[in-house]
Amino acid sequence: MTPIPRAYLPPFVWDLVYFDRHSLSSYTAVTAGTNFLATNGLLVLDALQPGSVLPEVVLHGQVTTAPEPQDLDPFKHACVEVLSSLQNLIGQEGSLAKLYSEQLSWMSESSQKSCEIWFDLFMVGSFDQAWLVGSTVLEQLLGTIICSLQGPDTFVPFLVRDLLSVPCLTKCIPRRLIQGLKTMLGSPTTLNIRNLLWHGFITPQDAIPLDAYGAMLLAMTMTIASTAQGKLKVTPRTRHLLPKLYYHLSTQGGVSDTCEEDFHRLYESAIYDLPIPSPNIIEAPNALRDLVDESAFVTPGTKGQWRSAIHHIEIGSKTPFLFVMTTLPLIEHSLRLLFVDINECKEDRRAALIAGEYYVTLDVILNSTIPAEFFSPDSPVLSKYDAEHIPNELFVALGPSMVNLLSDLFLLPYGPRLRDRTSHGELNIFLGRDIRGDPWFHCYLGLVLHLFRQHIPAHQLANDHLTPACTRCEDWIDQYSRTRFDEWSALKKEATQCLFSLTKYRSIAKMLDDGTTKQWIRQIDRQGCDQATIFPDLERMSWLSTKDQLVACARAWPESNPQSPFGSNISAWILILQSIQVATDRVTTKIATFTEQLERRQLSSRARRQFEQMRPIIPGLLGMLADCLVLIEYLVFSGVVESTLDNTTALQGTKTVAISKGTTVMTSTGGDMAIDRSSVGEIQLRLRITTFVDKFVSLFERVKLELIESAWEQMDREVRPLMGLEHIIPE
Repeated sequence: MTPIPRAYLPPFVWDLVYFDRHSLSSYTAVTAGTNFLATNGLLVLDALQPGSVLPEVVLHGQVTTAPEPQDLDPFKHACVEVLSSLQNLIGQEGSLAKLYSEQLSWMSESSQKSCEIWFDLFMVGSFDQAWLVGSTVLEQLLGTIICSLQGPDTFVPFLVRDLLSVPCLTKCIPRRLIQGLKTMLGSPTTLNIRNLLWHGFITPQDAIPLDAYGAMLLAMTMTIASTAQGKLKVTPRTRHLLPKLYYHLSTQGGVSDTCEEDFHRLYESAIYDLPIPSPNIIEAPNALRDLVDESAFVTPGTKGQWRSAIHHIEIGSKTPFLFVMTTLPLIEHSLRLLFVDINECKEDRRAALIAGEYYVTLDVILNSTIPAEFFSPDSPVLSKYDAEHIPNELFVALGPSMVNLLSDLFLLPYGPRLRDRTSHGELNIFLGRDIRGDPWFHCYLGLVLHLFRQHIPAHQLANDHLTPACTRCEDWIDQYSRTRFDEWSALKKEATQCLFSLTKYRSIAKMLDDGTTKQWIRQIDRQGCDQATIFPDLERMSWLSTKDQLVACARAWPESNPQSPFGSNISAWILILQSIQVATDRVTTKIATFTEQLERRQLSSRARRQFEQMRPIIPGLLGMLADCLVLIEYLVFSGVVESTLDNTTALQGTKTVAISKGTTVMTSTGGDMAIDRSSVGEIQLRLRITTFVDKFVSLFERVKLELIESAWEQMDREVRPLMGLEHIIPE
């Protein structure tokens, strides 16, 4: 009996991906006697004939130009044949790990672990979970090959269809194999199995043959690994060895006031005063299972998927990250359905794809406004609100605290971005770790508990038997009053860490005897600005405890972006602050190392002389870095300064064209065009500070300290016009 398509797999999409094995018998003649899989488990590429097994052209256009479902039937039949052959080979070899041992030996340790988990899930019949893991292995493999061919400094795309379009890929992977991948994983007009699963559209009730598609994915991935292994002349460059920790989340627990490693926890304690309670991992699985049966947040037909996911965080499980990986699509789709219902959007917005448009994804679901095209022409919403400012009622339904947490975990640029980084394999290293003690996992578990309980009727909540530990794990979310990982919050944290790096070197107090620092402070004072209060007062700050420093920064700097004329590109300022911190750490670390070696009499005579020459000028060098921070605090944090630079002035030495002050500036970098919505003054200022810091690090590493002063003086001359100080004579 043919299953009925679900509401979120519309007929066109369902016709593309579903097939009945018996209905494919007409294609047996086309592939009669064809072996798609060799005895080593790799694809026989000659069997993937364009025009017979593969569509002649894999389109990336709109739905109206897409191939008809029957055009993909030969490929579907090939998937069934690959599954049958793979099952026979598994019976002979005993396991997939043995069958593909040669390919696994070539991969990184993290990829090997991911493949082992993938194989185990496939063997036990968890084909939806196997697909989620397998697609990330494939993406990371493609990215690794491209990175190895082009070098580590070349941009590597994030999306599968973009990875498959990188020209150099054909040096390692046959075009026929790339075309096969595009047929199964390309745009929304192809089978597109990967996106349908990762966005939560496919449920077990849809009866999509994920076993056959999964066998083809497995064979394709291992074939790619084999061909790349034979053609790459270098060891593949492993990407994402460790997750990029742009963020930090702390749990309850004591911290030291002096330990550098505790800066993040001290910062959260001083700024947010909201540590995340540690859940009781033993109790959490049972609590979640009870909630799955009662909560309306669980999409119909997905209770089995939820229960299977919960199994991965039970005591004894070796793969707790699979709980995160398999529940992310379920959470996204539940939020999508809530979004459509609460906002009374068109019903087709529940679906996997509508004519010519992409899915409703988390960036849309968690946006404060909704596009007018999401509503029917006769919708009362369109007459009630301006088309450009239709509010997202989901914000009211979930509450501001839940929206803040969802944004921090999934969307904001300096947060963990769990949804996209997990789905693209950047967090696969967690598959080999026990994450149940990690703060971010506690945060995620609390989010799931809260979403479940938020959608249980009040009379049922009265009978809720959650333990106190599980209740605490999700109750704290009600106090999550602001986001932590937006650009402005990240900027303030980076500036605070710069202060921490400077003041941990106690001789910083002597810095204020250096003329350049006093010169800048006096000039800023003459401008009548009392907003820049932290970095000009480093002598006092250096004697405060770390926690008191954090409190001082929190009080001095605004909670939200003051929209300074020099603060249009916050992400660029964050990078500059990070570079200043690196420069500061280079200096303080070298001095600390020399001091320790001197005390232990481990310095050579030459090194001792070098240290004695260096030590008197260190406060002045750090003073220059502090002065850069004074500038940033004054111009970006205060929001009271107007640039005196003519808005039509071109920047010397850069490929920049200024359209008008405060609007769009097109900059060319390495041939790529990027849009920077900064004034000319802001770009000029960033350029001068960045140039100085780069020279500072280079000259310090080469011990050419006498040249740093001239680099500083050059920046001094160039920055004065931006601040209206060109006529002030230093005292």
